[in-house]
Amino acid sequence: MPPEPARPVLSRRGLRITGIVLVVVAAVVVVSGVMTRRMADARLSEWAETQAIPTVAVATPDPRGKRTTIDLPGRLEAYSQAQLYARVSGYLKEWKADIGTPVKAGQLLAEIEAPDLDQQIMQAEAGVSSAQANAELASQTLQRGQSLVTSGAVSKQDLDRRSADSANQQGLVKSAQANLDRLRVLEKYKRITAPFDGVVTTRSTDIGDLISAGGTTATPLFTVADETKLRIYVRTPQNYSAGVQPGMTATFTVPEYPGRSFTAKLAASADAIAPQSGTLLVQLQIDNADKALKPGAYAQVRFSLPANGAIQVPATALMFRDSGMSVALVGAGGRV
Repeated sequence: MPPEPARPVLSRRGLRITGIVLVVVAAVVVVSGVMTRRMADARLSEWAETQAIPTVAVATPDPRGKRTTIDLPGRLEAYSQAQLYARVSGYLKEWKADIGTPVKAGQLLAEIEAPDLDQQIMQAEAGVSSAQANAELASQTLQRGQSLVTSGAVSKQDLDRRSADSANQQGLVKSAQANLDRLRVLEKYKRITAPFDGVVTTRSTDIGDLISAGGTTATPLFTVADETKLRIYVRTPQNYSAGVQPGMTATFTVPEYPGRSFTAKLAASADAIAPQSGTLLVQLQIDNADKALKPGAYAQVRFSLPANGAIQVPATALMFRDSGMSVALVGAGGRV
């Protein structure tokens, strides 16, 4: 049998060297891991410190050229608008104008049939005739008494009584005539007419409807509005009231015309602050000859007013605290 090959045998010295090398490698791995962790911790701590310092955007206060603008809501109203009520009771005989109809001053809108009023007029006419007849008889009786008083056929006392009766009858004639004139004036209100040039904006009656005159619950038969000129009423906050003066102009927009603005002139103000709202009521006027704007519409009105030393800052610069509202400022060293 061939002899077996000899197995390598490590000497003690080789084993020692190998162990030392392994220990060194292990130490290097441990030290490297510790250093890597410390460096990561250092970077994390530096990042955390950096993030802990707040960074904010800054802005320069804007004086806006010593002018300030405010946007306020307003309401458009017709320069002249009339709600037409019935002055006599009856039934609507006919109407001549519907909503949206242009009308002229004095134009007939509707006519009321009032049989009760017609009967009262006839009765008043009869009352005038009766009073006039009685007055004529009393006057003739007085004249006869005056012609007979000198002969003693009529006493002075009887003559005075006849004179008083004649005067009383004349007064009754005037009273009856005044009542007749009043009824004839009411008779004219059987015709509902337009008080001025404009447009019929509402009609709340129809043929055959029962019309009741007066009363707190009466409904207007028609509404007529002059839309060629409009008013805009705006309530201005008190802190801006000093800059709002008659004669100044303002611009406004309405939702139905996006991107289009209109100009109005401030005509008058209430010259008093409303205690309930702390605002000043102002009135603006606008020419609406093209009838592009409608009464009752909402408007967003913009005023350009003197700034009075005020400046504009971003809302995010305001701080609300227990001591009140304050503004964040940038101080020395770039600190807020």
